[in-house]
Amino acid sequence: PEETNLKMLAQELNITDNITFLGQISHAEIWHIRKNSQICIINSSHEDVPDNAIKCFVTKTPVIAADAQSINEVVQNERSGLLVKLDDDEDLASAIKRIFQNSDLRAHFANETQKILEEKFSWDAHIRTLDNSLKLILSKNNAQ
Repeated sequence: PEETNLKMLAQELNITDNITFLGQISHAEIWHIRKNSQICIINSSHEDVPDNAIKCFVTKTPVIAADAQSINEVVQNERSGLLVKLDDDEDLASAIKRIFQNSDLRAHFANETQKILEEKFSWDAHIRTLDNSLKLILSKNNAQ
C-alpha cells in the first residue's frame, strides 16, 4: 500500500538507481533473494513470530533487528545478529556499516546462527521439548 509514497520518497532522495521495487513475488523468489542478500534488516516492532530472522539464519544472512519483544528472543545481540533501537536511524546506520565492514563478524554470526538453529529449531530440539513436556505431565499425574 505504500509503494507510491516510497517511490516518490526515493525520487526526492535521488536514490532510485539504488532501489528496486519488486512488487509481489513468489516464495521461491523470496528465498532466492534472501539467500543472495548481504544483510537482513527487520526494523519493526510488529513481528510477533520472528520467522524472517529464522529464515535468514537458515540462509546465513546477517540480521540487524529492532530490539523488540519476540525478535530479541531469537536475535541475540552480538551472537546471532545486531539489535538496534527501534526507529533510531543512526543506530541502524551504524549497525549496517559495522556488518559490511567486518567480515569476521559476518562469519561469527553465520556460525552462531547455525548453532541456534540446531539448539532451538531442529527436529531434535523439538523432540527434546516434547519429551520434557510429557515427562512433566506424567510427574504431575503421578504426584496426584
